[in-house]
Amino acid sequence: VEQKSIKHDNHQIETVELLDKVFQNIKSYSPETIGISTTSSKSTSNQNNSSSKGGWFSSIFQSSSNKSTNETTHTSENLSIDKRVPKGIYLHGEVGTGKTFLMDLFYNECTHIKHKRRVHFHAFMLDVHKRIHQWRTSERSDVDYDPIPPLAEKLSNEAWLLCFDEFQVNDVADASILHRLFRHMYNRGAVVVSTSNRAPDDLYQNGLQRELFLPFIALTKEQNKVHCLDSKIDYRMTGIKSDDNVYFVGKEEANKQLDDLWNKIIDNNEPKPMLLSIDAKTSIMLQTTFKRCVLFDFDEVCGQAWGAAEYIAIANNFDTVFVRGVPELSHENKDLARRFITLIDELYEHRCNFVCSSAKEPKFLFSSKQNTAASRRDAVLKSAAKIESDLREELLEKRGVSDFAEGTYEESAMFTGDEEAFAFARAA
Repeated sequence: VEQKSIKHDNHQIETVELLDKVFQNIKSYSPETIGISTTSSKSTSNQNNSSSKGGWFSSIFQSSSNKSTNETTHTSENLSIDKRVPKGIYLHGEVGTGKTFLMDLFYNECTHIKHKRRVHFHAFMLDVHKRIHQWRTSERSDVDYDPIPPLAEKLSNEAWLLCFDEFQVNDVADASILHRLFRHMYNRGAVVVSTSNRAPDDLYQNGLQRELFLPFIALTKEQNKVHCLDSKIDYRMTGIKSDDNVYFVGKEEANKQLDDLWNKIIDNNEPKPMLLSIDAKTSIMLQTTFKRCVLFDFDEVCGQAWGAAEYIAIANNFDTVFVRGVPELSHENKDLARRFITLIDELYEHRCNFVCSSAKEPKFLFSSKQNTAASRRDAVLKSAAKIESDLREELLEKRGVSDFAEGTYEESAMFTGDEEAFAFARAA
């Protein structure tokens, strides 16, 4: 502040004081100091694999009336978290108020902590589902049916201080496991610091079977100080000259401007296709790349069944990403909007340059309005069967989950565009 590289902000100072309290509480803390062993132990979770009805996923995300049919699956609800485990902080507020900046200051000051991890929440959950899938295909899954306790133990042993950026829950597969996973991690002595644009009570709002997600919200508020950083200032928009704030908006003219900039960068060199590895079994073909730059048509980057894993790989391998022809988005093509939001999230997280041509300026690109309530309902019902089919396919092929509990699509914000409208405002 004295050097004027950052501005004085009373709301941020209040937040720094709260983060400093967490820092002081973990200065001499580790799970071992309160008697929590970090050595692996054999899971005592449900081992009665053969007698369980339905898949593991459905047993986790079943209705509360069916709990008695598989009580051992829900033993995590009875885990007593040691009161000596320091409380973390859940920091939420509008975009650009400095949440990530302050969390990173906190994380970088924790030099005395060896077992710590700072990660975007998207990436963390991808890792969780990947490990669950690996576990389900291993020999151990024949002995220990429930992967959550050993996974929580391993994650906590690797890093008991976890700093999550952009904590959000839009995925039924994520919502189904968070309460059990985090309760086991807290039981292992984990301390969590998170940033989010949503207050805990607004997470997974109107999601499928949200009542089963509510225990996670209660757990979050129990183990964290919840604080709203409400400075009313979007620092992303300060200190930027208006001449530098350029968007290529329109149709043919906008695409031409983008192409001119791309051609200037490649400087008469021939761009090449590239096979980009996502994981050991998955690769995607990128048609137009040059050194650390890549060019996409919108349909190419958002019209395919890509998700956070693909966009993280793109962000890791390229410094500058061009997207030609971003259309106006609405609830009618919210699958495209959801992917575009995820792409922007990952490019922002990895500090990539982003250039696009679009139909409208960013803040006007997404609209959740529809002409009538009836047509909105009809659109939801029309797409419900496809949504269910796509979700089942994703859970099976990408997450290793064979089944999931069904819900009411008409009442879910994730299928009406409300969630996308909120997230798009942040992305814009």
